[in-house]
Amino acid sequence: MAKITYSNNCVFCGNYYSVTLDEEDVTKYNAGALAQHAFPSPKYSIEDREFIISGICPVCQDSIFG
Repeated sequence: MAKITYSNNCVFCGNYYSVTLDEEDVTKYNAGALAQHAFPSPKYSIEDREFIISGICPVCQDSIFG
């Protein structure tokens, strides 16, 4: 199964963060699947899924959302 690395800088702190995803899951998401269905737990963490959706890194998620 092919892997894709999604990388970006956090929209709040600017730190670089990346997540490794299965290509099949990315295809589902790009086809319109909800993130929680395309990237289910425990295969993906809630923090990684939120990063994919919003661009907010796990450290900033913790400080913002508690």
